Amino acid sequence: MSEIQSNTTRDGQGVSRRTVVRNVMWTTPVVVAATAAPAYAASPSEELGLQGWVSVAKSCSSTTQGSVVTIDATSGRYPDRGLWVIGGDGDSTVTSASLTVYLSSSLGTIPWSARAGNTGWSVPVVDASAPRRAGYTAYTTRYSGTWRHDPANNVLLSVGQPRFSGRLPSYTACAQDLSVYSYRKATVDGRTYEIRRGPVYI
Repeated sequence: MSEIQSNTTRDGQGVSRRTVVRNVMWTTPVVVAATAAPAYAASPSEELGLQGWVSVAKSCSSTTQGSVVTIDATSGRYPDRGLWVIGGDGDSTVTSASLTVYLSSSLGTIPWSARAGNTGWSVPVVDASAPRRAGYTAYTTRYSGTWRHDPANNVLLSVGQPRFSGRLPSYTACAQDLSVYSYRKATVDGRTYEIRRGPVYI
């Protein structure tokens, strides 16, 4: 699902200023085990992984506020927004949960900052250890917060959700279509799972 807004205004001196906002929401229905699973593995264990909805958006502005890209999973709750683990139970342990977003290396190194509502997720940094994608820079945020079991839906909900903004180098760089990939990783009861998605365009 995407939403695009474009507005052109003029300030008191007659200078034209244009702001473009584009937003993409994606979920992650496919889970891939990072370690080889035996042929007889039960299907419920193959469903484990970091799932959920994350918004990746951009706001392009020629004003002094500049252009930004945002990562946000705070505007709502399960099952419409946020991150969770499918298939876990009240006794499951989730560790090393991380979310990696890939943006074009042509944008340079994007400086990120946490926004109000971010809880338990580290500020994204360039991650050389993430799976490589030619022409893209990987930015990873890691979760150190807690998980809450929802017995009605048999999911483990991330109590804290990520919310960040990153400064883009210029309006021109922002106004073009930007392709975005994501990579999610979590260890559930000692077994690591990976999810890859993309591209989406903002």
